[in-house]
Amino acid sequence: MTGPDYMYDAENFRGMLMRRFYAFLYDMVALVFLAAIGLVISIVLTVLTLGLAAPIMGVLWVVLFFAYFTLTLGGPRSATPGMVRQGIEMRTWEGKHPSHAQALFHTFLFYIVFSVISIVFVLVPLFNARRRNLHDFFSGSVFINSGADHAEN
Repeated sequence: MTGPDYMYDAENFRGMLMRRFYAFLYDMVALVFLAAIGLVISIVLTVLTLGLAAPIMGVLWVVLFFAYFTLTLGGPRSATPGMVRQGIEMRTWEGKHPSHAQALFHTFLFYIVFSVISIVFVLVPLFNARRRNLHDFFSGSVFINSGADHAEN
């Protein structure tokens, strides 16, 4: 067996798919709110600089989304605010908190997998016991219930 023992307890993954979906929706609402604030700021900057700050709008979305997921998944809670609300967290296959580099890689893979092969993205977690997506497999991460007994960093 590889990985900590809690990885083999089905109870730690019960309801994971729906909770990840609801966590993602919550995070998207938060990101839209943050993006709206960023949009207002970038429009003001664009007007004040006579258009020189316009490229900020194009970069804003990418930086905002990557920063949000990288900083929260790589942070001390190993979870986005939506995940915290749903009682789930991200761990490495060894049971440790992910590093910021792994969180960035996980986020990058999420957007690649989601944009390129959306239908596969939706189907993969239906066919494995831990409800892991493709980007979870490739980045060596798993999501568990927050109350699960697990190893710490």
